[in-house]
Amino acid sequence: MSKQKIMYLDVARIIATIAVVFVHIASMEPNWSTYACDTSEWAVFCGYASMTKWAAPLFCLISGALFLDPDRNVTIKKLYTRNIPRIITGLAFWSAVYAVNLVVLYNMDFTKAAFIKKIVGGNYHQWYLYMIIGFYILVPVIRKITADKSLTKYLTAVAVVFNFIIPFFQLNKKLDWTTKVTNQMFIELPGYLAFFLIGYYIHKYDLKKFTKILLYCGGIAAFALTVFGTVTKSAENGSFFRLYTNYNSITVLVQTVFIFVLIKDICSVIKFNKKSEKSIGILSKDTFGIYQMHPLIIMLLTKFFACTSTGIMGIDISPIIAIPLLLVITYIICEIISHILNKIPVVNKYLV
Repeated sequence: MSKQKIMYLDVARIIATIAVVFVHIASMEPNWSTYACDTSEWAVFCGYASMTKWAAPLFCLISGALFLDPDRNVTIKKLYTRNIPRIITGLAFWSAVYAVNLVVLYNMDFTKAAFIKKIVGGNYHQWYLYMIIGFYILVPVIRKITADKSLTKYLTAVAVVFNFIIPFFQLNKKLDWTTKVTNQMFIELPGYLAFFLIGYYIHKYDLKKFTKILLYCGGIAAFALTVFGTVTKSAENGSFFRLYTNYNSITVLVQTVFIFVLIKDICSVIKFNKKSEKSIGILSKDTFGIYQMHPLIIMLLTKFFACTSTGIMGIDISPIIAIPLLLVITYIICEIISHILNKIPVVNKYLV
Protein backbone atom coordinates (compact mmCIF):
# COMPACT_ATOMS: atom_id res chain seq x y z
CA MET A 1 0.00 0.00 0.00
CA SER A 2 1.68 3.25 -1.15
CA LYS A 3 2.30 6.17 1.18
CA GLN A 4 0.33 8.45 -1.15
CA LYS A 5 -2.63 6.08 -1.05
CA ILE A 6 -2.95 6.05 2.75
CA MET A 7 -2.10 9.73 3.26
CA TYR A 8 -5.75 10.68 2.82
CA LEU A 9 -6.66 8.31 5.66
CA ASP A 10 -4.37 10.26 8.00
CA VAL A 11 -5.98 13.50 6.83
CA ALA A 12 -9.46 12.01 7.30
CA ARG A 13 -8.53 10.90 10.84
CA ILE A 14 -7.41 14.44 11.74
CA ILE A 15 -10.58 15.97 10.29
CA ALA A 16 -12.79 13.44 12.08
CA THR A 17 -11.08 14.24 15.39
CA ILE A 18 -11.57 17.98 14.92
CA ALA A 19 -15.24 17.35 14.08
CA VAL A 20 -15.72 15.24 17.24
CA VAL A 21 -14.31 18.03 19.43
CA PHE A 22 -16.47 20.56 17.58
CA VAL A 23 -19.75 18.69 18.07
CA HIS A 24 -19.04 18.12 21.77
CA ILE A 25 -18.36 21.82 22.31
CA ALA A 26 -21.51 22.79 20.43
CA SER A 27 -23.52 20.26 22.48
CA MET A 28 -22.09 21.15 25.89
CA GLU A 29 -24.31 22.10 28.78
CA PRO A 30 -25.62 24.26 30.34
CA ASN A 31 -26.17 26.13 27.08
CA TRP A 32 -29.09 24.02 25.89
CA SER A 33 -30.98 24.47 29.13
CA THR A 34 -30.03 28.13 29.58
CA TYR A 35 -31.54 29.47 26.36
CA ALA A 36 -35.09 29.12 25.10
CA CYS A 37 -35.60 27.06 21.96
CA ASP A 38 -36.79 30.09 19.98
CA THR A 39 -33.59 32.12 20.55
CA SER A 40 -30.82 32.69 18.02
CA GLU A 41 -28.30 31.15 20.44
CA TRP A 42 -30.27 27.93 20.58
CA ALA A 43 -30.46 27.88 16.79
CA VAL A 44 -26.65 28.18 16.61
CA PHE A 45 -26.21 25.31 19.06
CA CYS A 46 -28.55 23.13 16.98
CA GLY A 47 -26.94 24.12 13.71
CA TYR A 48 -23.39 23.50 14.87
CA ALA A 49 -24.28 20.27 16.69
CA SER A 50 -25.96 18.86 13.58
CA MET A 51 -23.20 19.86 11.16
CA THR A 52 -20.64 17.30 12.27
CA LYS A 53 -22.59 14.19 13.24
CA TRP A 54 -20.56 12.41 10.56
CA ALA A 55 -17.44 12.59 12.76
CA ALA A 56 -17.66 9.20 14.53
CA PRO A 57 -18.94 7.37 11.41
CA LEU A 58 -15.98 8.79 9.49
CA PHE A 59 -13.69 6.96 11.92
CA CYS A 60 -15.58 3.78 10.98
CA LEU A 61 -14.91 4.30 7.29
CA ILE A 62 -11.21 4.80 8.05
CA SER A 63 -11.07 1.61 10.13
CA GLY A 64 -12.88 -0.31 7.40
CA ALA A 65 -10.37 0.89 4.81
CA LEU A 66 -7.45 -0.21 6.97
CA PHE A 67 -8.65 -3.45 8.56
CA LEU A 68 -10.79 -5.03 5.85
CA ASP A 69 -8.30 -4.79 3.00
CA PRO A 70 -7.23 -8.38 2.14
CA ASP A 71 -3.88 -7.01 0.94
CA ARG A 72 -3.08 -5.77 4.44
CA ASN A 73 -1.59 -8.16 6.99
CA VAL A 74 -4.25 -8.29 9.69
CA THR A 75 -4.11 -11.47 11.76
CA ILE A 76 -6.10 -12.68 14.74
CA LYS A 77 -2.90 -12.71 16.77
CA LYS A 78 -2.17 -9.07 15.91
CA LEU A 79 -5.73 -8.02 16.72
CA TYR A 80 -5.63 -9.66 20.16
CA THR A 81 -2.07 -8.75 21.08
CA ARG A 82 -1.89 -5.21 19.74
CA ASN A 83 -5.08 -3.56 18.45
CA ILE A 84 -7.64 -4.70 21.05
CA PRO A 85 -5.33 -4.40 24.10
CA ARG A 86 -4.41 -0.82 23.13
CA ILE A 87 -8.08 0.16 23.00
CA ILE A 88 -8.86 -1.60 26.30
CA THR A 89 -5.93 -0.12 28.24
CA GLY A 90 -6.58 3.37 26.88
CA LEU A 91 -10.28 3.04 27.63
CA ALA A 92 -9.66 1.83 31.19
CA PHE A 93 -7.10 4.54 31.99
CA TRP A 94 -9.10 7.46 30.68
CA SER A 95 -12.35 6.14 32.15
CA ALA A 96 -10.65 6.17 35.54
CA VAL A 97 -9.42 9.72 34.91
CA TYR A 98 -12.95 10.90 34.18
CA ALA A 99 -14.36 9.10 37.21
CA VAL A 100 -11.74 10.68 39.50
CA ASN A 101 -12.38 14.05 37.87
CA LEU A 102 -16.05 13.91 38.87
CA VAL A 103 -15.06 13.31 42.48
CA VAL A 104 -12.25 15.89 42.68
CA LEU A 105 -13.67 18.75 40.60
CA TYR A 106 -17.40 18.24 40.99
CA ASN A 107 -17.52 16.68 44.48
CA MET A 108 -19.71 13.82 43.31
CA ASP A 109 -20.23 11.22 46.00
CA PHE A 110 -19.89 7.70 44.62
CA THR A 111 -20.23 4.43 46.43
CA LYS A 112 -17.42 1.99 45.70
CA ALA A 113 -19.70 -0.04 43.42
CA ALA A 114 -20.95 3.07 41.59
CA PHE A 115 -17.40 4.33 41.12
CA ILE A 116 -16.28 1.03 39.59
CA LYS A 117 -19.40 1.01 37.40
CA LYS A 118 -18.54 4.51 36.20
CA ILE A 119 -15.05 3.39 35.24
CA VAL A 120 -16.31 0.30 33.44
CA GLY A 121 -19.05 2.26 31.66
CA GLY A 122 -16.67 5.00 30.55
CA ASN A 123 -17.30 8.64 29.78
CA TYR A 124 -20.05 9.61 27.33
CA HIS A 125 -17.72 9.89 24.32
CA GLN A 126 -16.05 6.51 24.86
CA TRP A 127 -18.99 4.53 23.47
CA TYR A 128 -17.11 4.49 20.18
CA LEU A 129 -14.21 2.56 21.71
CA TYR A 130 -16.52 -0.22 22.92
CA MET A 131 -18.01 -0.38 19.45
CA ILE A 132 -14.62 -0.53 17.73
CA ILE A 133 -13.57 -3.44 19.98
CA GLY A 134 -16.63 -5.32 18.71
CA PHE A 135 -15.59 -4.53 15.15
CA TYR A 136 -12.04 -5.80 15.73
CA ILE A 137 -13.46 -9.06 17.07
CA LEU A 138 -15.44 -9.54 13.85
CA VAL A 139 -12.67 -8.39 11.49
CA PRO A 140 -11.33 -11.90 10.66
CA VAL A 141 -14.80 -12.99 9.57
CA ILE A 142 -15.67 -9.82 7.65
CA ARG A 143 -12.32 -9.97 5.80
CA LYS A 144 -13.40 -13.28 4.30
CA ILE A 145 -16.32 -11.43 2.76
CA THR A 146 -14.39 -8.36 1.59
CA ALA A 147 -11.96 -10.64 -0.25
CA ASP A 148 -14.80 -11.01 -2.77
CA LYS A 149 -16.00 -7.79 -4.41
CA SER A 150 -19.49 -9.12 -5.20
CA LEU A 151 -20.06 -10.34 -1.63
CA THR A 152 -18.82 -7.00 -0.31
CA LYS A 153 -21.35 -5.11 -2.43
CA TYR A 154 -24.12 -7.50 -1.43
CA LEU A 155 -23.51 -7.30 2.32
CA THR A 156 -23.12 -3.53 2.11
CA ALA A 157 -26.47 -3.21 0.35
CA VAL A 158 -28.18 -5.44 2.95
CA ALA A 159 -26.60 -3.46 5.82
CA VAL A 160 -27.69 -0.12 4.33
CA VAL A 161 -31.26 -1.33 3.76
CA PHE A 162 -31.78 -2.86 7.20
CA ASN A 163 -29.73 -0.39 9.26
CA PHE A 164 -30.55 2.89 7.53
CA ILE A 165 -33.34 2.90 4.95
CA ILE A 166 -35.96 0.75 6.71
CA PRO A 167 -35.44 2.25 10.20
CA PHE A 168 -35.59 5.77 8.76
CA PHE A 169 -38.95 5.23 7.08
CA GLN A 170 -40.32 3.30 10.06
CA LEU A 171 -40.17 6.52 12.04
CA ASN A 172 -43.23 7.52 10.02
CA LYS A 173 -46.24 6.42 12.07
CA LYS A 174 -48.02 5.26 8.93
CA LEU A 175 -45.25 2.72 8.32
CA ASP A 176 -44.43 1.70 11.87
CA TRP A 177 -46.44 -1.52 11.40
CA THR A 178 -43.58 -2.77 9.22
CA THR A 179 -41.34 -2.94 12.31
CA LYS A 180 -42.98 -6.20 13.36
CA VAL A 181 -42.40 -7.65 9.89
CA THR A 182 -38.69 -6.77 9.79
CA ASN A 183 -38.14 -7.88 13.39
CA GLN A 184 -39.53 -11.31 12.56
CA MET A 185 -37.02 -11.64 9.73
CA PHE A 186 -34.22 -11.81 12.34
CA ILE A 187 -31.77 -9.95 10.13
CA GLU A 188 -29.75 -8.20 12.81
CA LEU A 189 -26.46 -6.73 11.61
CA PRO A 190 -24.04 -4.62 13.65
CA GLY A 191 -25.34 -1.05 13.33
CA TYR A 192 -22.08 0.35 12.01
CA LEU A 193 -21.18 -2.50 9.66
CA ALA A 194 -22.23 -0.52 6.58
CA PHE A 195 -19.81 2.29 7.44
CA PHE A 196 -16.87 -0.13 7.73
CA LEU A 197 -17.75 -1.90 4.48
CA ILE A 198 -18.26 1.33 2.55
CA GLY A 199 -14.95 2.69 3.84
CA TYR A 200 -13.15 -0.41 2.60
CA TYR A 201 -14.94 -0.41 -0.77
CA ILE A 202 -14.17 3.26 -1.51
CA HIS A 203 -10.56 2.73 -0.43
CA LYS A 204 -10.11 -0.36 -2.58
CA TYR A 205 -12.09 0.55 -5.69
CA ASP A 206 -12.46 3.75 -7.69
CA LEU A 207 -16.01 5.09 -7.95
CA LYS A 208 -17.38 5.95 -11.37
CA LYS A 209 -17.63 9.63 -12.28
CA PHE A 210 -21.43 9.56 -12.38
CA THR A 211 -21.55 7.90 -8.95
CA LYS A 212 -19.35 10.63 -7.54
CA ILE A 213 -21.53 13.37 -9.03
CA LEU A 214 -24.60 11.82 -7.40
CA LEU A 215 -22.71 11.48 -4.14
CA TYR A 216 -21.53 15.10 -4.16
CA CYS A 217 -25.04 16.36 -4.90
CA GLY A 218 -26.51 14.05 -2.27
CA GLY A 219 -23.90 15.06 0.29
CA ILE A 220 -24.58 18.77 -0.12
CA ALA A 221 -28.33 18.16 0.01
CA ALA A 222 -27.96 15.99 3.12
CA PHE A 223 -25.95 18.72 4.85
CA ALA A 224 -28.55 21.35 4.03
CA LEU A 225 -31.46 19.12 5.11
CA THR A 226 -29.72 18.10 8.33
CA VAL A 227 -28.86 21.61 9.48
CA PHE A 228 -32.02 23.37 8.30
CA GLY A 229 -34.34 20.52 9.28
CA THR A 230 -32.77 20.10 12.72
CA VAL A 231 -32.84 23.82 13.52
CA THR A 232 -36.43 24.39 12.39
CA LYS A 233 -37.91 21.19 13.84
CA SER A 234 -36.03 21.67 17.13
CA ALA A 235 -37.53 25.15 17.46
CA GLU A 236 -41.00 23.74 16.78
CA ASN A 237 -40.63 20.84 19.22
CA GLY A 238 -38.81 22.72 21.96
CA SER A 239 -36.12 20.03 22.11
CA PHE A 240 -33.31 18.76 19.90
CA PHE A 241 -34.79 17.02 16.84
CA ARG A 242 -32.72 13.90 16.13
CA LEU A 243 -34.24 12.41 12.98
CA TYR A 244 -31.51 13.75 10.69
CA THR A 245 -28.62 13.34 13.14
CA ASN A 246 -29.01 9.78 14.41
CA TYR A 247 -26.10 7.59 13.42
CA ASN A 248 -28.48 5.29 11.52
CA SER A 249 -29.98 8.21 9.63
CA ILE A 250 -29.71 8.21 5.84
CA THR A 251 -28.57 11.84 5.97
CA VAL A 252 -25.62 11.01 8.25
CA LEU A 253 -24.66 8.06 6.04
CA VAL A 254 -24.65 10.18 2.88
CA GLN A 255 -22.75 13.02 4.57
CA THR A 256 -20.10 10.66 5.92
CA VAL A 257 -19.48 8.95 2.59
CA PHE A 258 -19.42 12.34 0.85
CA ILE A 259 -16.79 13.70 3.27
CA PHE A 260 -14.67 10.56 2.92
CA VAL A 261 -14.71 10.61 -0.89
CA LEU A 262 -14.09 14.36 -0.95
CA ILE A 263 -11.01 14.00 1.26
CA LYS A 264 -9.71 11.13 -0.87
CA ASP A 265 -10.22 13.08 -4.11
CA ILE A 266 -8.59 16.26 -2.80
CA CYS A 267 -5.60 14.38 -1.37
CA SER A 268 -5.15 12.49 -4.64
CA VAL A 269 -4.29 15.71 -6.49
CA ILE A 270 -2.08 17.19 -3.77
CA LYS A 271 1.65 16.59 -4.04
CA PHE A 272 2.69 15.99 -0.44
CA ASN A 273 6.34 16.69 0.25
CA LYS A 274 8.36 14.92 2.95
CA LYS A 275 7.78 17.69 5.48
CA SER A 276 4.00 17.75 5.03
CA GLU A 277 3.83 13.94 5.14
CA LYS A 278 5.74 13.94 8.41
CA SER A 279 3.55 16.66 9.93
CA ILE A 280 0.33 14.94 8.90
CA GLY A 281 1.66 11.64 10.24
CA ILE A 282 2.42 13.21 13.62
CA LEU A 283 -0.98 14.89 13.86
CA SER A 284 -2.69 11.65 12.86
CA LYS A 285 -0.78 9.68 15.49
CA ASP A 286 -1.86 12.15 18.19
CA THR A 287 -5.58 11.83 17.38
CA PHE A 288 -6.27 8.88 19.72
CA GLY A 289 -5.00 10.85 22.69
CA ILE A 290 -6.96 13.92 21.60
CA TYR A 291 -10.13 11.86 21.30
CA GLN A 292 -9.65 10.45 24.78
CA MET A 293 -8.85 13.67 26.62
CA HIS A 294 -10.80 16.45 24.89
CA PRO A 295 -13.93 16.30 27.13
CA LEU A 296 -11.65 16.62 30.17
CA ILE A 297 -9.92 19.68 28.69
CA ILE A 298 -13.30 21.21 27.85
CA MET A 299 -14.45 20.68 31.46
CA LEU A 300 -11.27 22.23 32.84
CA LEU A 301 -11.50 25.24 30.52
CA THR A 302 -15.12 25.74 31.51
CA LYS A 303 -14.59 25.38 35.26
CA PHE A 304 -11.36 27.35 35.70
CA PHE A 305 -11.24 29.75 32.74
CA ALA A 306 -14.93 30.46 32.09
CA CYS A 307 -14.67 29.19 28.52
CA THR A 308 -18.09 28.22 27.21
CA SER A 309 -20.06 28.16 23.99
CA THR A 310 -21.11 31.75 24.67
CA GLY A 311 -17.97 33.30 26.08
CA ILE A 312 -14.21 33.01 26.43
CA MET A 313 -12.39 33.90 29.67
CA GLY A 314 -15.59 35.41 31.03
CA ILE A 315 -16.06 37.70 28.01
CA ASP A 316 -19.45 37.26 26.36
CA ILE A 317 -19.12 36.33 22.70
CA SER A 318 -21.70 35.22 20.16
CA PRO A 319 -21.81 31.40 20.00
CA ILE A 320 -21.20 31.68 16.25
CA ILE A 321 -17.67 32.80 17.12
CA ALA A 322 -17.23 31.37 20.62
CA ILE A 323 -17.76 27.73 19.61
CA PRO A 324 -15.12 27.69 16.81
CA LEU A 325 -12.76 29.69 19.04
CA LEU A 326 -13.13 27.23 21.91
CA LEU A 327 -12.57 24.43 19.39
CA VAL A 328 -9.20 25.94 18.39
CA ILE A 329 -8.14 26.44 22.02
CA THR A 330 -9.21 22.93 23.05
CA TYR A 331 -7.64 21.22 20.07
CA ILE A 332 -4.29 22.98 20.47
CA ILE A 333 -4.08 22.08 24.17
CA CYS A 334 -5.05 18.46 23.47
CA GLU A 335 -2.58 18.22 20.60
CA ILE A 336 0.30 19.47 22.76
CA ILE A 337 -0.51 17.09 25.62
CA SER A 338 -1.12 14.12 23.31
CA HIS A 339 2.11 14.79 21.43
CA ILE A 340 4.09 14.86 24.69
CA LEU A 341 2.46 11.64 25.90
CA ASN A 342 3.29 10.00 22.58
CA LYS A 343 6.96 10.62 23.33
CA ILE A 344 6.82 8.55 26.53
CA PRO A 345 7.54 4.80 26.17
CA VAL A 346 4.74 2.43 27.23
CA VAL A 347 2.34 5.39 27.57
CA ASN A 348 2.43 5.92 23.80
CA LYS A 349 1.77 2.23 23.22
CA TYR A 350 -1.12 1.67 25.61
CA LEU A 351 -2.74 4.96 26.63
CA VAL A 352 -2.64 7.34 23.65
